[in-house]
Amino acid sequence: MESKCICCVLVFGVCMSATVLGQTADILVGSKLFSGLDMGVNSSGGKTNWLSNDDAYMTMSYPASQSWGSVFITVGKPKEPPRPKRDMSAYDMLTVEMKGATGGEQIEIGLKTNTQPDDGSETKVPIKLTSDWQTYRFSLDKFTGIDLTRVYVLIEFVFSGTNSQTVQVRNVKYLSTGGGEQSQGLGSSPNLRISYPEDHYGIHIWSGDRPSILVKGTACGLSQEDRLVLVVHPRNNDLLWQQEVPVVGTQWLANVHLGDLSGLPRNNDEYEVFAAVTQTQPPNNGVSLKDLPLSCSSNILTVKVDAVSWFDRVVAYGSNLQVSGPFTALIAGITGITTLVIGRKQGKRAASEQK
Repeated sequence: MESKCICCVLVFGVCMSATVLGQTADILVGSKLFSGLDMGVNSSGGKTNWLSNDDAYMTMSYPASQSWGSVFITVGKPKEPPRPKRDMSAYDMLTVEMKGATGGEQIEIGLKTNTQPDDGSETKVPIKLTSDWQTYRFSLDKFTGIDLTRVYVLIEFVFSGTNSQTVQVRNVKYLSTGGGEQSQGLGSSPNLRISYPEDHYGIHIWSGDRPSILVKGTACGLSQEDRLVLVVHPRNNDLLWQQEVPVVGTQWLANVHLGDLSGLPRNNDEYEVFAAVTQTQPPNNGVSLKDLPLSCSSNILTVKVDAVSWFDRVVAYGSNLQVSGPFTALIAGITGITTLVIGRKQGKRAASEQK
């Protein structure tokens, strides 16, 4: 996915002081950029008209039928190399306030040095948004490969997929916490990760069974109030179910059941599985994705179910493949009875011919 800077440039608001005030470097206040900074927008189809200024915030209306899109704040105007840079090594935290139009929108946050190519290879942190304003905090050491003395893109918002999304953003700043503040609670997606299984995981199940998979991951920097939940979201509707997961040190694991709320999946059903943090009691199953009060989320594991039919079981049995015990016993019983009946008929026929 590329996030090219060769694009239409949009500048909003009045220019403001670029000095670092104490331990804070403001990048965007409300919807107003600080002086010396600029903003660009682009997509895979070259669309540049999906960013607007609503005074108190900016609205990114990612268009449908694109494979990627990005909005980015740069040092100076977006340009081809050589590019300007800013030394941000005095800071260790990036904060930004965001909300989705409906909740459940997923984007990625990234930074870039002035020497990194426009090929999407820079480290980006995925995050799933709610429909309420949240302050998302990102520890800068999570953006591996970035040289903080040569930052060119101070923040980028990267979209992917062919579906349209609307995201609002305001108040972007860099902080120097001296290591005392951890990126926990609100939007610390780099601290949550599913490590097993790999994304685009496929599972084969017999018809009539509700499948489950073992999911493992890590959770770092959680506060005592934080609760880790594992969320399952069927991609064919907006409902979901979740379970609270205990964390031992920084490790967690859970057995996740798939299917819909009535129990069973259908063939080719797909599910999104992700870990998230909440500081409230997780709601009952069956809530809408946009109503889930989450403050941060992990990478998303996509699971596809291949439901095996009864016909497939018969084929599997005939091919001497392993099938479930009860079904094997059933087939063996039917086979035995059939063999007995055929044997008796053949015996009677042979006796008749001898007469």
